[in-house]
Parts: sequence; structure tokens; C-alpha cells
Amino acid sequence: MKKIFLAFLCFASCKSEVKKNMAGAYEGQYACADCSGIDVHLQINADSSFWLNEKYNLGKNYLRFIDSGKWMIGEMDKLILSGTTQAPHQYKIINDSLLEMLDSDGNEIQSTHANQIKLVDAKITAQKVPVGDTLIGAYQFNEGETIFIDCGTQNKTKVANRGVYDQLQKEYLKVKQNSITPIFIKVIGFYSLQKQTKTSGVERVLVVNQLIEINTKDSCR
Repeated sequence: MKKIFLAFLCFASCKSEVKKNMAGAYEGQYACADCSGIDVHLQINADSSFWLNEKYNLGKNYLRFIDSGKWMIGEMDKLILSGTTQAPHQYKIINDSLLEMLDSDGNEIQSTHANQIKLVDAKITAQKVPVGDTLIGAYQFNEGETIFIDCGTQNKTKVANRGVYDQLQKEYLKVKQNSITPIFIKVIGFYSLQKQTKTSGVERVLVVNQLIEINTKDSCR
């Protein structure tokens, strides 16, 4: 009975030690089938929060996705990040300073490409999700849906009802000429994923944190 109790204490202390040592900033780059690479920055905070920053390099342009939420240690030393995606991000804890990305089911990815991120800073304190990048494009509100068309990539993305959305919509309504012609905007924000309201899937969205410029006389530069 004493041995069982001691084993339980060891298990509990080991799990808490793993959790304690997880806090830090991890970085690396993943291979990408349709881009030149994905720069990854994962921040694990001691308060059980995280933010994940993934930058998809597309030649002169790029797409940045940021997700945030809560993390926990699961079975088999798996780091589980529960954010806005339908399935959590999962990593295998290789050691105190190395994480290996797993697939959405928590299985190892059979690939010859690098899929690991390394600890680069173990002394960070909890930080908020960054405000994002400077983005320029066209803004359009039509049939109840708000769309942003990126000037560099021409990708169309739904604008999330977060950040400064209300301000952006108010300024748009002041200058819009009709519901067909998009209006040029310059903003600071980031791309993320959010759950769809009518289905069980997820959709890509743009979160705008600051409006820099909006006008009808300009276009993509």
C-alpha cells in the first residue's frame, strides 16, 4: 500500500513538473506543399494559455494565422492546445526543449520534412495575442457578409466580428457608394480560424485590431 501511495505521489509530481517546465517560446519552420515554408512561433504561458503564430511564406507575400486558447498535458506526453479550430493542435513532448507536431488525431506525421519546434526562450511571461500585421486590400459588405480581399494574394476572407469591427463597419458605411464596389482599406490585423455558426466546421477569418486608412479614391498599391 505504501509503494502504491509513493508511486501516486511520484506520478503527480512528475506531471506537475512537466506542466511547470512547458512555459516558454518555441520556434521552428515546417515544410509546406504549396508555399516555401511555414514559420512557427508557439508561446506557452504558465497560466495555461497559449498563442500560436504560423506564417505561410508565399514568395513576396505571406499569410499569417494566429490562434489562442488553453493548453494541457494529455496522455502519452502530448501537449494539447484547444483554441478556435475544430480539432486541437497537438504536439509530442520530445524533451524539455523540443516539441514535434502531430496530426489532428494526435498521431505522428510520417514525413521526411522537419515538423519540430525548439524552445528559444524559457523566461517569458504571459502575453496577449499580438495585434498583427499591416494589411492592405478591399473591404466590402454585401448580403450580410463582410469580405476582405488582400491586395497581395487576392484571397477573399470573411472579416470577424471582433477587434475594431464595429468601428470599421461604421467608417465603411460613411464612405460607401454602393454594395457592389469594394473600398480600399489599410489595417493592422491577423488571420485566424473560427467555428462556423451553421455547421460543425471552421472558417478562415480576418481579425482587424486597428483601422489605419479607408477611402474610395485609392486601390491596391
